Amino acid sequence: YVLLLDHDIVPAPGMVDALVAAHHEASSRGPVAAVGPRIRDARDQHEYAFIRLGWMLNSRVRCADPAGLVRCDFLISSGSLISMDTYRKVGRFDDALFVDYVDLEWCCRARSMGFSLHGACAAWLEHRLGDDTRTVLGAVRIHVHTPERLYYMMRNRMLLYGRSHMPLKWKLSDVPRGAMKVATALLFVAPRREYLRMALAALRDAARGAGGSRLRP
Repeated sequence: YVLLLDHDIVPAPGMVDALVAAHHEASSRGPVAAVGPRIRDARDQHEYAFIRLGWMLNSRVRCADPAGLVRCDFLISSGSLISMDTYRKVGRFDDALFVDYVDLEWCCRARSMGFSLHGACAAWLEHRLGDDTRTVLGAVRIHVHTPERLYYMMRNRMLLYGRSHMPLKWKLSDVPRGAMKVATALLFVAPRREYLRMALAALRDAARGAGGSRLRP
């Protein structure tokens, strides 16, 4: 197996053993792309649900059985366990998508090839998603990213709209989601001019088909 980890995650005791056990169980039902743990935000202990893609809104699925499996459509890379055999069949992560949606693209590519994804309810890790979190309009919790990170998020999602293995339901639901993310940054997060500049740069580079890890001037 290969276990994917970020620099800012804290695995709970026994996480890897729980992931391996979950992979064995899931594999008895068919080809498995990856299994992933339940994730808590290290700042406020908010638990993130597993995701199933929907035509308008995604479904957030939580564990009913603390030792069970949850079938899902997407796993973030942090904490994911992948068999090397599956990795060779599905292929490498796409460097052109540095630094966002790399895991989403890989998961969708694997699912288009007949592999499944599962959340392992007995496995846990703590992770920091986004550069910060903020509550706006009194009750809405948003992730705050830097202007440069917004660039990669907007550019890469638009690059993925043109890929045939990305589900149509994701494309249709993600367009308003992306527009809302930009609008939220411009309305509630400073420096607004820099967010606007990065959003326009993302549009320009996506139209050119430009990927990779460097912002263009």
